[in-house]
Amino acid sequence: MVRNCRFTLSIMTAICGTLLSVDSIQAGLGLPFGHSSDCCESRSACDLNQVFCNPCPTFTSNVKFVYMQRTQTGNGAIVANSNTNQVLLKGDQYDFGFQPGIDTNLIYHLNPTTGVEFRYLWIDEWSESAFTPNPNPGALRYLTNPVTGNFGADFGSEYTSSLQTAEINLRKQAGNITWLIGFRWAEIDENLQVNGLPPANPSFTSFNTSNNLYGLQVGLEAPLYTRGRFSLDTFGKLGWYANQVEGDSQLLLGNTVLGQAHDSRTDPALLAEAGLEGVYHINQFVALRLGYQLFLAHGIAVAPEQVKRTGSLVTNPSTLNLDTTDSLFAHGVTGGLEFTW
Repeated sequence: MVRNCRFTLSIMTAICGTLLSVDSIQAGLGLPFGHSSDCCESRSACDLNQVFCNPCPTFTSNVKFVYMQRTQTGNGAIVANSNTNQVLLKGDQYDFGFQPGIDTNLIYHLNPTTGVEFRYLWIDEWSESAFTPNPNPGALRYLTNPVTGNFGADFGSEYTSSLQTAEINLRKQAGNITWLIGFRWAEIDENLQVNGLPPANPSFTSFNTSNNLYGLQVGLEAPLYTRGRFSLDTFGKLGWYANQVEGDSQLLLGNTVLGQAHDSRTDPALLAEAGLEGVYHINQFVALRLGYQLFLAHGIAVAPEQVKRTGSLVTNPSTLNLDTTDSLFAHGVTGGLEFTW
């Protein structure tokens, strides 16, 4: 009987060991499209974009490449025919194309429903050039107030614009929606350079602005559709800002400064951003993101609109009264990877 009891006990021990091993394998490898039912019940609290529970991650990071086009350059008149007053160069003649950039963030999960996010967005410099021939008969003049010069040369010009932003947000999840509130900084720099071309005596004229926006924003993120490994997500942000603006206008004839002007001020501004992304979860640690993104800044100073706000550049010093009522609108595609650990 003792031998039979030992045999029975050995069988029961083996069965229990096997069951424990199976549980360990399931806990380590995970069940298809999720781990245990308890984990999946709290999955949405861990991460809206998680198909696999890990369980709740400590960090989530997105590294995306963006390809965006800048519009809203302003239509301010820049150069005209001195005889006929016909406008020959305006701000909307510069047609910016698409430029690459980087959009990256890092989220530190304080608990299953709360996190702190750090994000940085940078777009490579948009640039566009234009050629304005000298009229015959006539000459070219800048439409400053009052007008500047009668130039007998052809004009070549280049307009550049750059954008970068950084933000820190507190994120709070309620149901399927993640709400956020945070601080954001944005820098928008613009340069319009118009040069008189040889064989005439070369001239160099520039109208530059620098916008630094500081303010608070609110936003949300939410899934619109989820099926298996795939989800369709959306986000939106809106913020109110103080825009610290500086502007400079200058005319050089050869190496001689004929006139220059400077102005600075702080005015209210607004930033808005929205996007739509398709997400495919490769596994519980990596997801692929492809989407479309919009960015709007309103209440900024763009370079072409400062020509009419500049005094004659044949006097030194001249005057500049910055116009901060214009906008920058950018849109384009995004693509990258999300990492969770």
